Amino acid sequence: MDLRKLFERGEVRIVLILTVLSVILTLKPFILLINALGPGPGLILKYAFMGTIIYILLKGIGGVKLGKVNLKILKRQTIGSLFLLFAVFMVLSWGGSCWYALLINGSCEGIPSIYLMYEDGALWWLYSQFIDNIYIVWFLTYPVSVAMFSTIGVVLLKRDEIPRLLKMKMK
Repeated sequence: MDLRKLFERGEVRIVLILTVLSVILTLKPFILLINALGPGPGLILKYAFMGTIIYILLKGIGGVKLGKVNLKILKRQTIGSLFLLFAVFMVLSWGGSCWYALLINGSCEGIPSIYLMYEDGALWWLYSQFIDNIYIVWFLTYPVSVAMFSTIGVVLLKRDEIPRLLKMKMK
């Protein structure tokens, strides 16, 4: 089997970049650094990495192209992908927020910041800074935020939706 026929040079670069990032981003000094940041800034850093990776994958590296690239559409698709992934991860990342600790252990005390750097953990942390009622925080964190982020993501991914929405007249 000729690997040169299976993979193009740009595809190999993508694999290598992701492999190197998997090493760097899991080393103890980096983990300690992001744990010290707290849930909000840590999640922002995570999404900066994800946005960069999605942008690179959509744009292509050294020969990997996904058709003709329109930079405005590419940026919108990258941002839309991030919003949609945010919503998906909120639904599927069990154990990333104080809500799960409350349900299982009855308390959020002693949870390291890095465990709260999931999408739902960071939003739970943010909302709980201003609201004391855990059920209102739950409602804002899960159904409201998931609906909001998934709607924004879908609209941004849909090529012609934004100009159409901007042209709508308010009745």
